[in-house]
Amino acid sequence: MKAYRNFSTFIFLSLVLLLLAAPPVGALEYKIVTTVALPSDYAYGSTSRILPRINRAGQVVWLEHRPEDYPPSDPTIGNHMAVYLYSDGSVNKIAGPENGPYRRWEDNWIGPSINSSGVIVWEGMSGVSPNLLYNIFRYSNGSYQSIVAGSSGPDYYWCGYPQISNTGQVVYHVKTPNLDRNIFSYAPSTQITTDSAPVINTRAAVNNSGQIAYQKWDNSGPWFSIYLYANGAHTCIAAGSIVGSETTWNEQPQINDRGQIVWMQSIWSEITSQPTINVCLYSAGQITTLASYYPGLDAWPRINNRGEVVWKNPDGQIVLYSSGKLYTLPYMTGTVPDINDSGTIAWISSEYPDSYLYLMLASPVGGSVAPILKSLLLD
Repeated sequence: MKAYRNFSTFIFLSLVLLLLAAPPVGALEYKIVTTVALPSDYAYGSTSRILPRINRAGQVVWLEHRPEDYPPSDPTIGNHMAVYLYSDGSVNKIAGPENGPYRRWEDNWIGPSINSSGVIVWEGMSGVSPNLLYNIFRYSNGSYQSIVAGSSGPDYYWCGYPQISNTGQVVYHVKTPNLDRNIFSYAPSTQITTDSAPVINTRAAVNNSGQIAYQKWDNSGPWFSIYLYANGAHTCIAAGSIVGSETTWNEQPQINDRGQIVWMQSIWSEITSQPTINVCLYSAGQITTLASYYPGLDAWPRINNRGEVVWKNPDGQIVLYSSGKLYTLPYMTGTVPDINDSGTIAWISSEYPDSYLYLMLASPVGGSVAPILKSLLLD
């Protein structure tokens, strides 16, 4: 098995080297600097790895569910997921499945978040069904603990979708039996939004100044709007709407330390039954549509502190917005990407001549990370 894996990886790396002979579309050239064959004995389709996040140090965290974490005979375990960390050339499971993330039917994109110090937060589950607790967990210095605990029973509340800043501030939402969700902050512990049901405030992201971007549904229509919380005030940045046969909603905001916000805008047509997906940027009070796709798929844009944005287009290719220009990186396909402040892009790919998945890191030529291609084989 190991010999086959080494041979398969050799073939893959040879193909990558050929692809790197041609620069991506545009003047900016990227090179793959790290290729990590992820430790799994299962073929793609039996495993799922989503939402990788990369920090300044090049550490990457992501979700994974695998069959051994996922016994179909046990419904209380069936939706557990594990948290994995790539750091210093190795991949390790840091939590799960006993305190791993939980994929709920109404909120199935719950990814971990990592800051520049390597501190990781995620939504985890503990307890025994039907008294399950949905907590916020934090990993630091080789161990993890629950920092915000949910409750069970008729007056339950669930804590979910945490994001962490480089200062250590954590934002998350709390869901109650009334079906409202509000944004909270940990360290300091503060309730950011105070709306009553059926208002939903969720998907918060925070920068190092404590500014928070989040999405809000206020029951005035079937859409989400993007809000910014700064200096104690809430400002609507992009409102959802219904105009004629088109419904527009705005989701998945991310914010950097410059106060720039990116998000995914979806415009659903009742006539064509197809969505148009826009990648939007808010900067210095102005909104710019960076790209538009019809019919579109979820783009999930990410932004770094240099104002660079990455996302995945409907063809599965990574698109980069940098210095006012768009670049399609055709040899980079796979999961939703992320980008750090050095411009290094992380994603997980399966587009190779074997059944393994790979964690991929690519950096701009001449950037802060030396363009050295290497393979880290994990037994």
